[in-house]
Amino acid sequence: MLADLAQLGDCSAWRRVVPDLGALDSSSLIDVIADCARLESAFLERWLAATAQFLTVVDRELEVRGEWSSDPSELAEAQISEATTAKRSHAGAELSLALSLRDRLPRTRVALATGHLSAFRVRQIESATANVEADRVAEVEAEALRSIAPDAPETEPNWERGGRPPARRPPHGDEPRRLQGRRPHVGPAPCRRPHGVGRRGPGPRVHLR
Repeated sequence: MLADLAQLGDCSAWRRVVPDLGALDSSSLIDVIADCARLESAFLERWLAATAQFLTVVDRELEVRGEWSSDPSELAEAQISEATTAKRSHAGAELSLALSLRDRLPRTRVALATGHLSAFRVRQIESATANVEADRVAEVEAEALRSIAPDAPETEPNWERGGRPPARRPPHGDEPRRLQGRRPHVGPAPCRRPHGVGRRGPGPRVHLR
């Protein structure tokens, strides 16, 4: 595809910069593990951002062609599944997560992009905010990030000016109108309260262990 992206798919290119693991002591090895974890998070954020944008573009192309009977979520899910060799259900889950990060959890997306969160923690936050009213999502997201990634930036760095993931070990630990409010179906529907029904008053406490 793009010439400057060719190296991303060439595993031998970046593996050459990784030191010989057999020659490293335990301290150096844990640094390699932490660095790879941050890179994994940064790559995952770009993958999910591209996934969310892909659905938007698919919907736009269907609208231009006048194919109103086609479901853009299903088409995108099928193509992502084929491109990544993942199960259809897994592709749907990744698509749902991608949309959540773009539309509901902007600070979580930034924390992932800068290497402050693992994929596991991101999914925990998505799950913790799934049943929260729209006007309380930001509050619950902020509480979760204070708990597990207190050093994560609130806004994305300027990557063109040298913004980059932190050199530290992470803690253990607008859509087209047709798509608004829609998410791809992923397996059996979970038991969730309808939007606007349920908790009122003080927001729910977030406990992520």
